[in-house]
Amino acid sequence: MKKRLHPLYFPLAAALIALLGLYGCGDDEGSGNTSGTGGQSFMPRDAGGGGTGGMAGMGAGGTGGDAGSGGTAGSAGTGGTGGNAGMGAGGTGGNAGMGAGGTGGNAGAGGTGGTGGTVEVPQSGEVVITEVMFDPHNGLTDEAAEWLELHNVTQAPFSLEDCTLTDGTSTAELGDVTIEAGGYAVFGRSADPQVNGGLMVDGIFEFALNNSRDRVTLECGGTIVDVVHYDFDEGYPRTRGFSMS
Repeated sequence: MKKRLHPLYFPLAAALIALLGLYGCGDDEGSGNTSGTGGQSFMPRDAGGGGTGGMAGMGAGGTGGDAGSGGTAGSAGTGGTGGNAGMGAGGTGGNAGMGAGGTGGNAGAGGTGGTGGTVEVPQSGEVVITEVMFDPHNGLTDEAAEWLELHNVTQAPFSLEDCTLTDGTSTAELGDVTIEAGGYAVFGRSADPQVNGGLMVDGIFEFALNNSRDRVTLECGGTIVDVVHYDFDEGYPRTRGFSMS
């Protein structure tokens, strides 16, 4: 005669089988299988913290260092800056360093400063007529040996290029002549020392100086700088063979 199983046997057996199956899954070393209750989850192996990239290369065209394991490559050096231009006229700036990370070139050698500035034109009273030879004699002729002397009374040089001498009837341009500070310039009827009394003149005028009376005007840039007037009838001496100062 067969034994009849208790009515609760089959439900209890099914529950026990399920419990044993879950326990077996918990022991599985299958790298992170988490399907069963109580199963252990595995994380990926630690990357170990990436290394820091190498420092930028120094000097011309530095190349970034190689990346560390898992790290970032170092940045390349920054391009150099060109040297500044040298001071003074003619100085040339150095060239910029070549490539990334180059060092700027040295400044160019300073140029030599220009010589002086523009020489000014004299104004009224700054250059005066100090001596007049209007009656040479002693074997010299008026046509060759008459002369005028100009004196710069200031502490600055003047250009006489824009200056003229005139007696009211004729005008002589003084040319490219510079009269130095405190210096003198002589203008005569002839540049030949053999006939002008041994003078070294700075320029020539062609009008004649009257032996009894005359008026000579120095103009620069259209401005009257000085005037000399002599007249025997007004008491001026008869300086035959000598200059009048």
